[in-house]
Amino acid sequence: MLSADTTPPRTGLLHVSPPCRPHLLDGPPQLAVAFTTPEISVLVVRVSGELDLATAPDLDARVRHEVAERRPHHLILDLRRLRFLSLQGVAVFERTRRRAVAMHARLSLVGLSAAGARALDFAGVLSLFECCPDVSTALAAARVVPVTLHRPAGR
Repeated sequence: MLSADTTPPRTGLLHVSPPCRPHLLDGPPQLAVAFTTPEISVLVVRVSGELDLATAPDLDARVRHEVAERRPHHLILDLRRLRFLSLQGVAVFERTRRRAVAMHARLSLVGLSAAGARALDFAGVLSLFECCPDVSTALAAARVVPVTLHRPAGR
């Protein structure tokens, strides 16, 4: 017969209630990377998911490989679907920026979140990046080239 107390009898096992919502650390980190070439000599890298200690090396290697293969003049990192950016991810962006500078390529970050901007600012590198709200703005900014007037010799 049950008493007024409706708690189940103890069996010696610890009962843990399931969490109300999944924790960010539950399961393996998720990162998806896609490469597209919307124009000649332009490489867009679409990054989705979480960029952290576990996923940063993969992104770094994949971007390095694609850039070495394609040799773009403009590299666009589309971060609009990036949910989390750790300082390891910031380090990937900085290494990518340095490689772009070394090969005289332009690098644009697209859709950087406020939290992502804070992480880059905290690392002291935010001002080194060109940030654009979307890919079309980054492409348009790259098309604007300063005009240099060349005068024929002797005039």
